[in-house]
Amino acid sequence: MRLSTRHRRNRPALRSMLTAAAATVAVAVVGAPMASAVGFSAGIVATPAIPRCEPNIVVIVPGGGQSSTALPENLPVGAYTSDLGAMLENFGKSTTRTVSYDALPFVSTAYSKIQSQGITRTNQLISRTAAECPSSQISLVGYSLGADVASRVAAEIGHGRGPIDADKFGSAAVISSPNRGADSVEGGSARGGAGVFGALPGGYGEVADRVMDVCAAADYICNSDERTENTRERAEAVTQMTALDQTLTGSSDIRGVDNRSVVAEVPFGLAPGQYAHVSSYGGNGGVNPAYGFLTSNF
Repeated sequence: MRLSTRHRRNRPALRSMLTAAAATVAVAVVGAPMASAVGFSAGIVATPAIPRCEPNIVVIVPGGGQSSTALPENLPVGAYTSDLGAMLENFGKSTTRTVSYDALPFVSTAYSKIQSQGITRTNQLISRTAAECPSSQISLVGYSLGADVASRVAAEIGHGRGPIDADKFGSAAVISSPNRGADSVEGGSARGGAGVFGALPGGYGEVADRVMDVCAAADYICNSDERTENTRERAEAVTQMTALDQTLTGSSDIRGVDNRSVVAEVPFGLAPGQYAHVSSYGGNGGVNPAYGFLTSNF
């Protein structure tokens, strides 16, 4: 059956609506950029740390939309991570350094590229810190996209491929990591289950007992379930998407019925899980357990 002239004229608009919906879901899948950007914290304003070597240095990886390459490394920023930065400033015992990276995926740059840049810059900061402060133990903390990056770096350290040896690594607290699995210490209200990307292949190796996954049970980023199975199955394709490409070309690895199956999950899994993702980790919900775990390994 031939489409009417009116329907043919509307096809670009319909395609844009579908691709915009897919891009919206893509943002939700990994909690960045806008989700993380509005994460609720305890209200502590980022305060510059005095650059120094302490026995314990915690490298902070902010979440999506909360960092840029222009930010100084002595400024802990981001929902939840700025709170931890302030709590970890303890002269004579601990301090922090913050990874600066272009933490804005899905707009003009695919999540996978942002993730890769975050890992590279985290490794570089850890390597430089270890060289400047050879007597210091180095730990990691991250939220959302930052937790994805931090967990991957911790895993590399645990398998002998990281920027420092495992005996120089203190611990890691990752808040709402899409890589949550069985091979870590459980924090938060979630028990069992896995993140939307699934557990990292090979787990955390030698440092598994020094990595805490802080996860709220209702947060689908770190506690994916059957309500998000379509999204999870297509997570790799989703991480290649950008809103700009979708708008200009309408191209995607997620098409037709796949688009519809992913979008259909929004009201039942993604939207409620997204609210939990940005609102669950203040105080005893996440910041305090993360702080306690980190300092217990000092």
